[in-house]
Amino acid sequence: MRVVTETWWSEALGRQKSVSVVLPPGYTATGRPFPVLYLLHSYGGNRTTWLTCPSLADCAAAHRMILVLPESGRYWLINDAGGRRYEDYFVHEVVGQVEKRYNTVASRAGRAVAGFSMGEPPPCSIPCATRTCLRWRAATAAPSRRPCAKATPMPPTVRTSG
Repeated sequence: MRVVTETWWSEALGRQKSVSVVLPPGYTATGRPFPVLYLLHSYGGNRTTWLTCPSLADCAAAHRMILVLPESGRYWLINDAGGRRYEDYFVHEVVGQVEKRYNTVASRAGRAVAGFSMGEPPPCSIPCATRTCLRWRAATAAPSRRPCAKATPMPPTVRTSG
């Protein structure tokens, strides 16, 4: 498993932000593109929290997918009343930067998002708000009882053309 840290200036948040990117074995910058799974951390977690999962490398390899681990600190990945624009950061900047820098399936069909605990609400709301952005979503250990409206389960494998 190869982990890369990417950092850039976030216009939405007005500061530098970093994400961890897990590249599967056999990743190449050319050729058949790779689907992407964005994994959102829980409260108190950060962009490295998912890296402690012992089966993370196996997941990336088995599904031939890039894993992107953004960080929101102790804020939900939503645009909130306090002026924090984390949903804009995720939808417009994280997805855009990953697609600029990596060989991805750069369409809705090649993007998925999942979250744990505090990372659960965005997978339910972001795909609804931005139907052109994300295709698959999942939530685990949800802090809210609000179900994902018309939730789309993660497929056992993500197929890509190329």
